[in-house]
Amino acid sequence: MNETADKLGVETTLTFNHTDVFVKCPYNKSVPYSFCVFDADEKLECIEEYLGQEIDFDYYMTSGIIE
Repeated sequence: MNETADKLGVETTLTFNHTDVFVKCPYNKSVPYSFCVFDADEKLECIEEYLGQEIDFDYYMTSGIIE
């Protein structure tokens, strides 16, 4: 997940425990300690972006194979 998120630039929450503000920036595998654990939305975004690169969903939707 870390490698894919880094390659795709998935925005992840930084670890600022001393503030009420959530700051998001593209994940960087070089400094994993600066980021919180991926939440469900960030995991889903990463999976969707990866699959979108591997599968041409527009073609399958246009041709009626998937809805």
